[in-house]
Amino acid sequence: MMKNINRKFGFTLAEALIALGIVGIIASITVPQLINNYNEKGFEALEEKAKANLSQALDLYLTDLGKDHFGTSVFNTNAKIQTFQEKYLRGTVCSTSSDCIDTSYLYNPLFYKCIKTKDGIVTCMSRLYSKLTGDDSDCWNQYSCGAVTFDLNGTAGPNIEGKDILKYHYTSQAKVLKD
Repeated sequence: MMKNINRKFGFTLAEALIALGIVGIIASITVPQLINNYNEKGFEALEEKAKANLSQALDLYLTDLGKDHFGTSVFNTNAKIQTFQEKYLRGTVCSTSSDCIDTSYLYNPLFYKCIKTKDGIVTCMSRLYSKLTGDDSDCWNQYSCGAVTFDLNGTAGPNIEGKDILKYHYTSQAKVLKD
């Protein structure tokens, strides 16, 4: 019996190219989804951080005031909001809201004061107001006393409401709740 010495083992060029094509197609389907999942987790972590930072700052402010809720005079001017932000949130206060955020995301830009913290999160807070009366006359006993808009990555994109632009409100008891 004679052995075939010239027999070759391996893949042909065509087989290798087909295999590479299949791997490329699978990668093009899965890699964008992996990147999207990674970005979503990052935004979720930043959202929790922004919310926790503001909540802790409001709690500390109430403690310093020796009160258990905000009265109607605590955040009724932009100057009072700015003083709070500088002391408790620490960062760079924006001279106007439009310096830090696209103001189309704010209910009324004139009633907001924004600060960009060291981690790049922009926190914009409105003056106290009541959703029922439209002013601050009975804020202390209402569900919402002021609006908060977070921009999780500052002026960088994608700037999509619900993704990196988030709307919250704060209550007279220093709770930060999602709109």
